[in-house]
Amino acid sequence: MVELATGNRFDDVLALSRAQRDLPSPRDRRLRREAARVSQQAVADAVGASRESVAKWERGTRRPRGRRLVRYVSLLDVLAAETAARRKPA
Repeated sequence: MVELATGNRFDDVLALSRAQRDLPSPRDRRLRREAARVSQQAVADAVGASRESVAKWERGTRRPRGRRLVRYVSLLDVLAAETAARRKPA
């Protein structure tokens, strides 16, 4: 999981690099959100973006950048983990 850095420039660059590497395909972004039953608006609110931006990220017409990218990748990781945990047989 990618985490936000605490102001250290090296850590900031490393977090951005990891987020760029770990960003799922646009299709997988949408599937993770939908599987978790989360709205585009909820994702937007969580990462500090507009709902329209999230829609563009999911269509692949735009990519998140900077801190929004790091937050978005982290959120998608959490959504995927929570969805997998819900589907795990008891």
